[in-house]
Amino acid sequence: MNQKTNKKQRSDKSTGKFLSLILRHQPETIGIELDENGWVEIEELLAALDRHGKPLSRRKLDDLVENNDKKRYAASDDGLRIRANQGHSIEVDLAYEPAEPPEFLTMVRRIDSSFPSRRRGSKSGLDTTFICPNNWRQLQQ
Repeated sequence: MNQKTNKKQRSDKSTGKFLSLILRHQPETIGIELDENGWVEIEELLAALDRHGKPLSRRKLDDLVENNDKKRYAASDDGLRIRANQGHSIEVDLAYEPAEPPEFLTMVRRIDSSFPSRRRGSKSGLDTTFICPNNWRQLQQ
């Protein structure tokens, strides 16, 4: 990877983190308010970012929404508003419909090096992956 690509990735990551801060935790940082469902007008967001020294083009914002690997953001169907999909520390009603949980749940944890490893031969225990179905005991019988 060349230096230009690395710089772009760092810039995208920094912009994404700031956008998460605004849309999930502190919209007042740039003087905006989210509605009860967490939405804000995109033009209002872009203008506020610009006023606070964090200019962002509509094209770049659309790219962040479309290509975020964790799908952190959503644009409204009409393309006029944006919100964070999850992880709010402020009160919002995302209006998601309840869903039935799957038969099996998968848990993947990163084990801290201060904990003993649960895998034979592993010295650090870092990045050890455990997959645990929610009916584990039934499967063992």
